Amino acid sequence: MARGLHRSALLLLAATAFADAAEIPKHWGGPRFAGKKVIVTGGDSGIGLAAVGAFYFECASVMMVGHNVEKTEQAWKNLIALPSPSGCPTTPKLRWTAVDTSNASAVVEMTKETVAQLGGLDVAVNNAGTLGSGAGVEGQIGDEGWLEYYHKSLEMKVNVDGTLHCMQEQLKLWKETKTPGVMVNVASICGETGYCPPSYVTSKWATIGFSKQAALHNAPVGIRINVLAPGAVNTPMLRKGRAEDDPAWLALKHELEASIPSRHIAEPWEMAGPITFLASDMSSYMNGQALIPKNKTKREKVVKGDAADEAAPEAEPTTEAEHAWVQISCEARQGKLVVRLERAD
Repeated sequence: MARGLHRSALLLLAATAFADAAEIPKHWGGPRFAGKKVIVTGGDSGIGLAAVGAFYFECASVMMVGHNVEKTEQAWKNLIALPSPSGCPTTPKLRWTAVDTSNASAVVEMTKETVAQLGGLDVAVNNAGTLGSGAGVEGQIGDEGWLEYYHKSLEMKVNVDGTLHCMQEQLKLWKETKTPGVMVNVASICGETGYCPPSYVTSKWATIGFSKQAALHNAPVGIRINVLAPGAVNTPMLRKGRAEDDPAWLALKHELEASIPSRHIAEPWEMAGPITFLASDMSSYMNGQALIPKNKTKREKVVKGDAADEAAPEAEPTTEAEHAWVQISCEARQGKLVVRLERAD
């Protein structure tokens, strides 16, 4: 028992030392993923890159999947140049490939290559996604031309089709090999709300929905599927490719952080923690859940008229009657309409 506690203490100290070294990706605890084979799509930047680093430095062999060849190879070179993960019973592998996940045939080959390079697949993190692009990205349902944009949108091709392509091959592989695989699909808080553009909202609500359905269907064979639905995270996608010191990004960042009690949006490594948690045995009884890691926003007064363009004053304490409520469910029960509500604030 004492030996086990001593080992745990050493692992904790090692993790702390790594956290203090800026060049080593943030990770937690001991070699939780020793011997595990992991694939992370969208793994060349942002949340995906942070997840790749966390898995790798916790002893998993990882396939980093990006979209652009040069960008993905450079991200891989940056990680592989760091000191090797320590405390691993065997040396983990770090491989990379660049794939358009909206191409079903490419995903088939990606999965085969992953198995060949890593020797199998235990954990899949389907993180590749996009906010969309083009003139119709901010369009609303009912706007002229919006439906044409929607049918051709990257939001649906990548966020929905791409994720389904990956799930299709991963689940097929796990069933054929009788592997109790673990899947984490990265959606967005926009998949639980309605304040984002409609194409993006649709894609992320869909991701959460089909993930939950697949979790229910595959649970009897030992496969777990959960979803991470982040809020605002400081990623190249949120910054729309702008540098972190770009004035336009800093202005938007300031606006976002003004509504967050801790006054900071999440960094990618703060999403890698929940991802690795959902992928580990620490969450072995979690299945079909959408985990929403966010810093709860404060209540603000509603400003009407021309003043709406100016900063709203700090909200005053509200009475119970003033709270906003959100309808969670509505069903007929024994001839009565039963509506369940939750407070929105």
